[in-house]
Amino acid sequence: MEAVRGEPDRQGVVVESARSALEGEADGRPEVGLVLGRLCEAAGQVRYAEQWYRNSADAGGVEAAGIVGKALAERGEVVEAVPYLERAAEAGNRYAQGLLVTVLVGRALFWLDRGAEGGSRVAADYAGRLRTARDAVPDTVEE
Repeated sequence: MEAVRGEPDRQGVVVESARSALEGEADGRPEVGLVLGRLCEAAGQVRYAEQWYRNSADAGGVEAAGIVGKALAERGEVVEAVPYLERAAEAGNRYAQGLLVTVLVGRALFWLDRGAEGGSRVAADYAGRLRTARDAVPDTVEE
């Protein structure tokens, strides 16, 4: 794609050629979906890129799982993002690990707040503690 940067027509030809050649090879091969996703993304075909990343992730692709999880979380689709982020985090993806923590803390607070609204003192207590821990500045940060 570097060779045709800035030439959308040629980028489209590259993507279509790759898609034609590789599409039949993508089933069960996460690396193929990842390559097609990257090509589509480089050509600005974001919707197609995400489809290919999702195909790759669903076929077991760890790198693609992190990409899909991040995209879903950024759109606020956190429940759907969690399994993808977990797979990437379990494989050692540090970014996915951090994002997964952020997403899960947010989900926990969501449910703790619902419980507190329903009268649960335990939920209110845990929500307060979790917010305090989340908002605390780590000792290692210099201000």
